[in-house]
Amino acid sequence: MIANIGKGVLYQLIGIQKNSKKTVLEVNGLSKKSPCSKCPWMKAAMANPNVDAGRELLNTRCTCCDSRCFDTEDIRLHTEYTYESHYGTRPRLNRNAVLLFMLLHLQAVDTSGFISGISVTSLAKTLHIHERSIKNNLEKLKSSGYIHYDMNQANTVNIILLDYKMYYATAREGGSGFVKVSDDMVNELSNITSIVFFRILVRQYLESDRADETTKTYKELLRSLPRYCRRSIINSKIEENQRIFSIFRNPDSLTFKLSPEYNVKASQEKQYQENMEHYTKLFEKLDKFVLSTSKITSTTDIPDELTRFFSYDGVLVSTPYIFQISGLQDVPSTLARLACKYGLPTVDNALADTYRIQMCIKHKLIHNLGAFILTVIKNYTSEIKNRQNSVTRTLYAL
Repeated sequence: MIANIGKGVLYQLIGIQKNSKKTVLEVNGLSKKSPCSKCPWMKAAMANPNVDAGRELLNTRCTCCDSRCFDTEDIRLHTEYTYESHYGTRPRLNRNAVLLFMLLHLQAVDTSGFISGISVTSLAKTLHIHERSIKNNLEKLKSSGYIHYDMNQANTVNIILLDYKMYYATAREGGSGFVKVSDDMVNELSNITSIVFFRILVRQYLESDRADETTKTYKELLRSLPRYCRRSIINSKIEENQRIFSIFRNPDSLTFKLSPEYNVKASQEKQYQENMEHYTKLFEKLDKFVLSTSKITSTTDIPDELTRFFSYDGVLVSTPYIFQISGLQDVPSTLARLACKYGLPTVDNALADTYRIQMCIKHKLIHNLGAFILTVIKNYTSEIKNRQNSVTRTLYAL
C-alpha cells in the first residue's frame, strides 16, 4: 500500500523548525544610559541595514572622539540565530503518534479524510505496540488537532483526518505538497528506537523527493533537534539504521542516500509500468479467448488467469462478451494506477466480477470502467469490514 501525506503536517508532527540567522552590529560595554548610546552617529550606525558600513562609520567617527566610553576593539559583528516554527505551533509528538498518523493514511480513506471501522488490534499489531498505546496516541493526535475519532464498542474506531484536503496544497497554492509513504516505510520506521534518529530520518525522507542524495552538516541537523542532542548521539545510531538510507559519515557532515527499495516514487512508477503491461496483455488474451470460443460449457478449457471472468461460485457464463479493448485505450492506465494503490489481485478480481456480472450476464454497457471498478473495490472493503465487525460484535457479546 502507498499513501500520500502532506509534508506540512509531517513537519509539524516531528517538530521541524525554521532556523534563520542575521548579523548585527554590537558594541561591548555600551549601556543605554551612556552618552554614546544617545550619539546620532551611533544611532545611524546601528540603524544602517549594511552592518559592515555601520561598523566602518563608527570606526571613522568614534576614533577621534574624546567623549567615547568604549574602545574601538569593542566594535564587532555578531550572528544571531532565531528558531521559529515554520509549519505552525502544534506540539511536537512522540514516535508512536507520528507512526500511527502515517499508518492511518494507509487505510481506506475517503476523499473527505474519513476512515471507518479500523481495528485497534490491527493497528497495534502493525506498529508492534500495545493496544493501550494506540488509544493513548489517538487521544494525543486528537488533542493536538490532527484528527477526530470515536471509539466503538467492538474495539474499532472511526477517524476523521482533519484538514485532509488542505495539507496537500502545492507550493504554488501556498502549501508544502505531499510525500508518498509505503507500508514498508512505516514498518521500517517502527523499528527505529531512537526518537532523535527517527526525526532525522523522517526529515531526510521529506526532502528526498528533490534529490535521492543529500548532505547535512552536524550543525544543521542539531538545529532542528532538542537541545540535549549531541553529535555523539547521532553517530551512535548511524550503524544501527542503514536500511531506509545508506548513511556516509564525513568529517563535519552526514550524507544520506535513499535506498532504492524505499524510493516509493520511483518504485511506484516501475510498478505502474508493470501493471500497464499486465492489463494490456490480459485484455488481449481475454478478447482472443472470446473470439475463439463461441460458447462456454463446463468442459471448456479456460485459462487459469481468466477463470474468474467466466466462472465463480458455481455460476458459469455461457455466452462470453467481447471486451473491445480498442475502444478503451485509457482503461489499462486507469487500472494500473488502481493496482498501485489497492494491489493487483484486488483490481483483477473487481475487473473479473464486473465483466462477468455486468457485461456478460446483465449485458450493461459501462462508459467509465475505471470509476466502476473503484466502486466495486470500495464495496469489497466495506463488506470485509462489516463481516469483521459482525464477528467482533459476536465475540464481544459472548
